[in-house]
Amino acid sequence: MGTPTAKKQKSGHLDFLDALRGVAILMVFGFHLLAASFGYERLPWNGLFPGTPESRSFYLLLPLSYGSAGVAVFFVISGFCIHLNYVRNRQQGWTPFFVRRFFRIYPPYLFAFLLFFFFWGWSTREDAVPQFITHFLAIHNLQRMTAFGISPAFWSIAVEIQLYLIYPFLLMAAAAVGWGRALGLTFVIEIGVNIWSAVRAWTGADLLPTWISLAPFSLWFSWALGAYLAEHFLEKGESWLGRMPAWPFLALALSGSWFRPLESFQFTAWALVTAVGVERLMTKKWTLPSRGFAGLAWSHLAALGVVSYSFYLLHQPLMSHTWDITGYLFSEKVHPLTRCAVCLLWYPVLFFVSKAYFLMLEKPSITLGKKLLEKLGCGFVKR
Repeated sequence: MGTPTAKKQKSGHLDFLDALRGVAILMVFGFHLLAASFGYERLPWNGLFPGTPESRSFYLLLPLSYGSAGVAVFFVISGFCIHLNYVRNRQQGWTPFFVRRFFRIYPPYLFAFLLFFFFWGWSTREDAVPQFITHFLAIHNLQRMTAFGISPAFWSIAVEIQLYLIYPFLLMAAAAVGWGRALGLTFVIEIGVNIWSAVRAWTGADLLPTWISLAPFSLWFSWALGAYLAEHFLEKGESWLGRMPAWPFLALALSGSWFRPLESFQFTAWALVTAVGVERLMTKKWTLPSRGFAGLAWSHLAALGVVSYSFYLLHQPLMSHTWDITGYLFSEKVHPLTRCAVCLLWYPVLFFVSKAYFLMLEKPSITLGKKLLEKLGCGFVKR
């Protein structure tokens, strides 16, 4: 890893956050590339241990199976930015906060959801009504039937929206007992769900229902880590994460793919790895390179990070057509690595489509929220 930079612009924006968003969406893209090229997202389980893949070439792309960690990175960054945004505008109250959040996330999500619902065949399915209603209300994560419907990546959008709604309770807890204990409370809840899930995996019981495993409280600690870091950033102090090595959390995160009871701890472990990294970037113990090839790579990742939400909304349903495309191009049975090569061609397409989506939907939606707040007599500060 090159030497990571954290510059603070006059606006208060932290440059490294866009670069980390770029890393996160690239990880998610790689994870879904593996699914689109091999037909499954990771090695199938054979009891407590991973089974043997149909094609041994899967092992060449094994690092991509950890790409789901990108969602944990997004959660930590989200918690950081949301808390930073709220504190800087605290005097305006909750109405402007929720107006900004709504116009930042919901209209682009709504358009993408409607696009895929009506033009990807979901409107003609037997479960069309529950899929539509739960996705419209952003509660589809609470039922297994709908959690990964329309676009499987949308589950995290619903959780994100729900985390915004319970954010005031996190602040209330922090005001009552302090940020350290409030974060500890979220940890107890999240780790409790992880342990419960691990016990069920060990005993061979069914998976936890998604209204538990994908509920916002079950992922609260991973998101609250970011808010906790933002609080220390505002106080210009170092948190305990600055003294923690990342390798124990990284080891736990990596081992979850090889021993099923540890799988439930992966998300939390990746969030902790991310938090340690953000702490070091925040305090400038690490700096991102700005010159040479590494500098160009991080610049691209920062540009990707700016449009990462649009990329996240659009990429998975489009990549799902890889099987159809390779079947059309090749008459014989298609090797998974060939599908992988075709999947890679999606990246430049998705990058430019995401830039267009950002300019035509995300930015106008944010501007609309800004104008509404101005009419309400509230100021507006960009995230």
